[in-house]
Order: sequence, then structure tokens, then C-alpha cells
Amino acid sequence: MDTDTILREFSANRLGGEPVPDDLRRLLTYRDELAERTGIELNWDKDWAPWLDHSYLRPEERADAGIAANIRAMADVSAIIAFVAQEEDGQYFGLWRGLEKLPIAKCPLIFLDNEGQFNPCVSSNFAECVLEHTWGEQRFNELRDWFRSLGITIPFDDEKTLLAREWPKRSHEAKNLHWELQERYLRESK
Repeated sequence: MDTDTILREFSANRLGGEPVPDDLRRLLTYRDELAERTGIELNWDKDWAPWLDHSYLRPEERADAGIAANIRAMADVSAIIAFVAQEEDGQYFGLWRGLEKLPIAKCPLIFLDNEGQFNPCVSSNFAECVLEHTWGEQRFNELRDWFRSLGITIPFDDEKTLLAREWPKRSHEAKNLHWELQERYLRESK
């Protein structure tokens, strides 16, 4: 599939038809190298939603009120996130659209870990979010330099500077909404 088709499908299927942010546009061109360097794969498939698969749970786990409330809350929160990529160990990167369906350009980034927690990111774009989840100074520097070589602006030289940033506005909303919904659904089940 050619890059123009991928960009159109990424916009339509992942971003609700909105323009693809510049860093993602550049990284989609180098998606295979991104996956090789980081284990992170960008996805543009229409029905991609592996974070909603709970088939691994045993029937008795699914019957547990707390687990059922968590699954329902995860699905509701995930429905208002534009997920764009997956890490090889079942963790996901997305843009928090929120209940107001924020424009993609104004969305804070969210990292859904493999424990089902919606974690805010201090990053201002996807490339920075990848760096935020990169361990080791040498690996961080190599990846930062590669992003810069692709024309992606990275306004800091080290992880410490990245992590010292202020949290983006609305960055904790997904985590808070998940908790609120889970508690509400649990109360409703009693």
C-alpha cells in the first residue's frame, strides 16, 4: 500500500477524518523503521481495537462485578480516544478526544498500559510520547536524533528535560473518567 493511501486511511480510520499531525505523517512514511527501532507499530485499520479484547478472562472473572465494571468503563473511555499505535507488549498510544471530541491538534496524548490503566503523557506530539516511553540514555539519544533527521522537531536534548515539562491541559481526564465510570458501574451493579 502506498503512503498516500495509508495517510488517507489513517486520517479516516484513526482520526475521524481530521488531518494527520506532522510527526505522525512523517513517521507513517518510516513506519517499518519505527517498528524496528522501537517495537511500536502505527495502525490505520478501520476496526482495530485489540484493547477491547477480554477473551483471556475466565467466565468467573467476567462475572465479577469489579472486573465487569472495569471492562465497561475501559470501553467507554476508549471510545473517545483516537488510538494510533501499539507497542509490542500490548500497550497503546492514543490522542484524548474527550467527551467534547477535541480537534486532533489539541488532544493530549494517552498511553494505555497492559494493566488497563489510562496514563497521561507530558508529550506534545506522538514522537515525544515515544521518547517518553524509551528507556536508557543511549537509546533515547539515538531515537531523538533519528526523529530530528526525519524533520520532526524535538525541542529538548534529554529525557529529564522532557519529563520536567508541565502536564498538558486535560491530560489527566481519561484516567479520571475511567475511575469515575468504573466506580459508577460498580455501584449500579449492586
